[in-house]
Amino acid sequence: MRRLLLVSMVLLSGCVSRSSPITRIAAGGLHSFALQQDGMLWGWGKNEYGQLAGCAAAPRRNTPMPILTQVSAMAAGTHHTLALQRDGTLWAWGKNEDHQLGNHDLIAGASSIKGFTGVATVAGGGSHSLALKEDGTLWAWGKHAPLEWKEAPVKEEDQEEGFLDSWQAEVTVAPVQVLIDVTSMAAGGVHSLALKRDGSVWSWGDARHGQIGDGSTTPRSTPVQVLDGVTSVAAGGFHSLALKQDGTLWSWGVNQHGQLGDGSNTSRTLPQQVLTGVTSVAAGARHTLALKRDGTLWAWGANEFGQLGDGTNMDRSSPVQVLTDVTAVAAGGFHTLALKRDGTLWAWGANEFGQLGDGANTHRSTPVRVPIDSKSVASGGFRSPDEWDCTQRSQPQSVLMEPTDIPRSAEPPTPTASAPAPVDVEAPTAPPPAAASSQDLEKQWEAEAESYLKQKQVDLAAASALKVLQLKSLPVEKAAVHQSVATMYVSFGRSEEAERHFREALALDPDNVAAMGWLAELLLKRSGVDSAEGPLQQDVVDQALALFERMLALEPRNRNTHLLNFTAHARLMKYEQKQQARAEQEAASASNPAQADAARKRAEEARKRAEGHKARFEAQKQAMSQLR
Repeated sequence: MRRLLLVSMVLLSGCVSRSSPITRIAAGGLHSFALQQDGMLWGWGKNEYGQLAGCAAAPRRNTPMPILTQVSAMAAGTHHTLALQRDGTLWAWGKNEDHQLGNHDLIAGASSIKGFTGVATVAGGGSHSLALKEDGTLWAWGKHAPLEWKEAPVKEEDQEEGFLDSWQAEVTVAPVQVLIDVTSMAAGGVHSLALKRDGSVWSWGDARHGQIGDGSTTPRSTPVQVLDGVTSVAAGGFHSLALKQDGTLWSWGVNQHGQLGDGSNTSRTLPQQVLTGVTSVAAGARHTLALKRDGTLWAWGANEFGQLGDGTNMDRSSPVQVLTDVTAVAAGGFHTLALKRDGTLWAWGANEFGQLGDGANTHRSTPVRVPIDSKSVASGGFRSPDEWDCTQRSQPQSVLMEPTDIPRSAEPPTPTASAPAPVDVEAPTAPPPAAASSQDLEKQWEAEAESYLKQKQVDLAAASALKVLQLKSLPVEKAAVHQSVATMYVSFGRSEEAERHFREALALDPDNVAAMGWLAELLLKRSGVDSAEGPLQQDVVDQALALFERMLALEPRNRNTHLLNFTAHARLMKYEQKQQARAEQEAASASNPAQADAARKRAEEARKRAEGHKARFEAQKQAMSQLR
């Protein structure tokens, strides 16, 4: 039974994965990554430029996909990606318009830097990349590396959108050395930060919004010192942050959406203190997150897509608490990732390209679980060439030190299927094999299921997996088989089949919390709660809420179970609020009193339901805060 679970592509939201734990997370402009302890790198989100190491022709990936093995560090820029393997090989892929991949080739998805050795970690910005070597030297390439600048202002209304330039900079193709004695660095939209061994912070790049932090708005082609006594730094689209040794957090740069967290919308050209008790910080395009010593996660800044995770779409100029028990956080362009102490990964914010990894394209203003299960993937190298039908030029390629064209023979070979061995038709027939044992049969059928999954033939994979049922005698074992099959269907977006098998699992094992959580989430999605249109399938909602309540009864001390319930009621409240607003509009524009009265009645009913859901999620929020 243990091997059968290898074919499952995802695990329960709220339950701890038994696969290799996630150790690092990274968020780009519109894509995301998670790195597991065993070195497996997963990616999801926008893929227009091949920034997932997949086909540039496939514009998005809504669920995590395996990218590369033996990875020790990775970074996500706006539209490009960097990864360092354990053997010291540095790889880059994605958009290369400004040579952010470190080569002369402007074709997206290709890179050609090789011989750049001794790298310890990497960072990706808007159109540039940084690499910190083991000897403490910091290197940069692409646009906004420390070279000459010339003024070329863009429209005032455009200067804050995404990662647009307000100055033009020269482009460097091959890495150039910037500083020495560096311990960490951060790449922003159009500027960079470096932390030296003595605790001093150095900054360079575009300064139009004060993001350099030296009191001016003049771009810097060479690093200038900004602060001292610092332990880590973060760079957003046009703002910067530094965490000091005493746990105080300092910020500077643009503040139009409150991303500096000082309670105002006034931009700052000098660092100012905004928070205490902080252990790590992350910066998105226009929002900021800070993790405190007690494991609480705080957010502020732009929130139009729910990237703050507080259940609203309101910008915040002061920090608001989002989650507890968090160990790591990453901020993308307009979305956020958080890794919890129990090993689960959560995401919220913009999701039009699947950058939240929850299988949908719906923006989320509260955290949703990102399902990752490396047990379904055999060890090996790149996944894109065969499994995604990609070409050589849309897969990761090694980064080259010299600014010269390198023959493509330096690229990793693409695996090809070997030709079948010739069959001797005259050979005598081999004697029939001995009868297979139950264990052998189970391994055979599980191998078949895994093979079919890799070929994306989920129905055949499910049929192979279900053969194992005849070998099982205990209901719990049979339930595990149905649950495994259900998760296969979930990973391929086959909700109806997944729901049926989760119900089979619960019929055999009524206390299977994992199956309950999956089924409740499937039911909630089917009810229409995430759509602005009505009507809601209330009977389906009731089934989902009953499952969530059952989970709470079985696991009253599980924070994630409370969070799933909290999230469900938050989504339902938002739906009812939309229905209330729609009914009020209908009442205001009604052509006769009877229609107006009927609309007002619907608005009042929706208001009461919204209040009920609000009270419920507030209770869940309180319960979570009391759990240790």
